[in-house]
Amino acid sequence: GTLSDDDASFVKDLLKHHATAAAKEGPGIAAIKVGSNPKFPDTKCFVLVRVDGTEEDFSYLKCVANIFPDLESSRVSTRKRKADAAADEPNAKRGPAAGSSGDGDTESAGFKKGTIVLVRDLPEDQTVASMKSAFGVAGLVRYVEMVPDQPLAYVRYETAEHAQKALEIGGMGTLSILDGDDEKEYWDKIDSTRDCKGRGGGRGGGRGGGGGGGG
Repeated sequence: GTLSDDDASFVKDLLKHHATAAAKEGPGIAAIKVGSNPKFPDTKCFVLVRVDGTEEDFSYLKCVANIFPDLESSRVSTRKRKADAAADEPNAKRGPAAGSSGDGDTESAGFKKGTIVLVRDLPEDQTVASMKSAFGVAGLVRYVEMVPDQPLAYVRYETAEHAQKALEIGGMGTLSILDGDDEKEYWDKIDSTRDCKGRGGGRGGGRGGGGGGGG
């Protein structure tokens, strides 16, 4: 529903910290309501109702990240520790992806449209190994990222066909193909991680299987 004047005022102040705040506001904001992005109907967000009748949603998480950059750095550090721990888990040997742990995959990653499955409402007690096993029935799983402290994960497949088939898997939450700006941002993050490893050197064999952060 539409936010009250006080709540709307708070959200407007938050929006000021968005990287494209002016573009989001457009000709002016008439009201703010709770809604969802058409691409991700199961995820709630704030929707700006402009004075010309058009609507635009925005990510409040991006605003918070700009306000508290140290908090974002801390989240990245936590994700890295969990990724390293997850990489030590034994690889499950079931499904077409059996034997593929995705080790070092970020080193050779290249943009492949439609190959990343976004997993929301992930059931508790899942691990990187158990997810590789479950999603491996659809095809070759290249990488699994679990977002710390959130029921959210990303599963990257070798091909878009495998990713599309994965949407038929049951019991693993709400599944959708990552696309649009979110997909581009995710691949940019992968490229950034690869570049950092290339400059750092010294860590042979790349450690895959865990995550490096959600978008």
